[in-house]
Order: sequence, then structure tokens, then C-alpha cells
Amino acid sequence: MNSEIFEHIKFILIDSINDDIQGIYELNNAVKKYYSELESQNGTEFVCGKILSELISENYVRVVKMTNPEFKVIESIETKIGLKIASEKTNWTEYENEWVYGIESVDVKKSVELENKLYEKIKTLHNTV
Repeated sequence: MNSEIFEHIKFILIDSINDDIQGIYELNNAVKKYYSELESQNGTEFVCGKILSELISENYVRVVKMTNPEFKVIESIETKIGLKIASEKTNWTEYENEWVYGIESVDVKKSVELENKLYEKIKTLHNTV
């Protein structure tokens, strides 16, 4: 996967999370809208998990346990455990439980700065987003 696609997926994820708390499965579906070819390669969960783990490690976002479908936070998940959750494929596809894992911004201002930086980078590469 080239870095251009990787950066665009990172933008999709951070843009969605900055809008509001998101279920991990929702993030997976958002990426599939743009990169459906990854689905046939079983790649969206791996790529999204890798990018999300990076965003967690850099303290842009955190994993939370939340009600489904209301998306009310039940508890925040410790970073080390959150990294494991982000990498687990079933968490990217599971959505029929009373609760699901979600992602929220740790610091919206910091996350929006990253979103804007990624947008400019993608715009430069594509001339459109």
C-alpha cells in the first residue's frame, strides 16, 4: 500500500473521530466506502488497526467501551489495552452487542490540527479530496 492511500485513510479516520465518537466498526465502514478493493483482500481491518494504533500511541485518540447504538461512554480503556483492541479484527466488524468499542478524540484541538495537516497533504497530492 502506498503512503498516499495510507495518509488518506488516516485522514478519513481522524476526520470521522473529530466529528463525534465513533464505533470501531463505523470507522471500518467509512474506509470501505473509499477503498472497497481492500475488503476483497481482507485489508481494511489490518490497515485501519495499524493506523488507529499509531493515533492511539501518539495520544490523538483513545479507545472507549460504549453503549450500542446510543454511543454513550461506559468507560475509557487504558492505552496498552486499547492498542490490542485496535489490532483485533473482530472489533472492526462487530456491531450487534449491547456495547461496542469506540474511539474518541483525546484532545480535539490537537486532533483537528492533525486533520488539517493531513487534508493539506492529501490536497497537494490529489489536487482534490
